[in-house]
Amino acid sequence: MVAQPWVEREFGIFLPITPPTATSWLYLAVVLVASLLLGLAPAWKAYRNALSDGLRIRLGMGFDFRL
Repeated sequence: MVAQPWVEREFGIFLPITPPTATSWLYLAVVLVASLLLGLAPAWKAYRNALSDGLRIRLGMGFDFRL
């Protein structure tokens, strides 16, 4: 809303500011559900790993140190 007059003046593009339509809400819902589902796999893997597995420092050459 703040940049609308500037964009119209500088670029000649009128950007109407209207409330979201039902289709826009549907797209938003689809994106949110898809991102939730795609985020579950790495979250589940992180949940299943033991805390000690995440704290191991691997230096190469066969040396492992635990914090």
